[in-house]
Amino acid sequence: MKAAIWFILIGLFIWFLNLGFFSFFSFTRDWPLILVFIGILIFFDKLTAMLHRRKYFSKKDKKGIKKLLSELEKGNINVNDVIKKIKGEE
Repeated sequence: MKAAIWFILIGLFIWFLNLGFFSFFSFTRDWPLILVFIGILIFFDKLTAMLHRRKYFSKKDKKGIKKLLSELEKGNINVNDVIKKIKGEE
């Protein structure tokens, strides 16, 4: 989905360039900047995803998650409660 949106935005940008809306940008000269910008966006997207995963599964939380899973296996707690506790909603 993200890739489709990016292709649409890049296509619109190039089309507007051809129509003369962005006179400060010359596509034949500055097209590598588009690639750099996309690369930076992908980098920060992956970085935030990595930090988000690390937040839920740090070393101190692994013991708590194991405890929750054992409680789930015993039937003392249901799946929705485990998800809420892992996300920190309870």
